Formats: sequence, structure tokens, C-alpha cells
Amino acid sequence: MKKEYSIKLRFCRNDNEPDNTLFGTDSAYMSPTAYKEIFGKKLDGTNRENRFIKISHNNNSIYRILRGVPHNILSKDIIYMDSDGKNILNNNSDSDDKNDKIELEIIPVSWFSFYWHTSNIMARISFKTGFYSIILGLISVVLSVWQMFFR
Repeated sequence: MKKEYSIKLRFCRNDNEPDNTLFGTDSAYMSPTAYKEIFGKKLDGTNRENRFIKISHNNNSIYRILRGVPHNILSKDIIYMDSDGKNILNNNSDSDDKNDKIELEIIPVSWFSFYWHTSNIMARISFKTGFYSIILGLISVVLSVWQMFFR
């Protein structure tokens, strides 16, 4: 789904009083209405496994976990995330945190795809190491069984 969004770095309950909440690097915060537009169902009662998204702009993509924020804090066309995510999607431009909208494509992805491509280097390396270890273990078991019966 392609749509124009404003990317913000912090919550603003009103224009004069920003909430300097630090965001996790693996999270994107959106309104529950935006979740319904992307996934086709309500955010209420969904678990973490159903919230993985890929956010793309031009040829740049990031993977995030969608977190819901109450309606009174933000509108459905705003995404709150960390500064690294904003810089990647906004092509490293030095724009301020005003209402500059960019067209983003947001699609749901599987947990496997999220952990394979996450920007958190430690989680990505741990996941890939575990995955390759399982593959090598299975190959080892197959070779052992083959040697036992066919040698």
C-alpha cells in the first residue's frame, strides 16, 4: 500500500510540548487506524508476530515492528520512528521535523523476513547464525545416517 506519510522523531501532544520519548530502533509507531489500513484488521488483540512491516521509499527499505499509539496523540498519516529509520527513508536529507510528507510503501512481512533483514546487527547475526547452524546440523545428521546404512 503506497501512501504519503509524515515521519516524525518524537510524539507531540500539542505543538508547544514535545514528548522526548526514545523509540526502539526496531519499532514504528502508528495509529490503530493505519494498522487496519495495512493489515485489513483491527490492532486490538493482535500479538507481536502479526505486526512486522517493511517500509520502502524509492529503493530504500527498512523492517520494523508496528506499535499502536492512541488516536489522541497522532493522526493516521504520521509514522514515529528513530532517526536512523527516518534518514534511510528520507534519503539522508537534513529536513526538520515539520510536515514534510513522503510517499511510503508499507507491506506486512513474516517474522523470518523481519529478523533476516533487521537493522539491529546483533539480532540479525544471531538469527542468521542459528539458521545456518540448523542447516549444517541437518546435513550432518543426513550424512551420519547415510554412512550407517549405505557404507
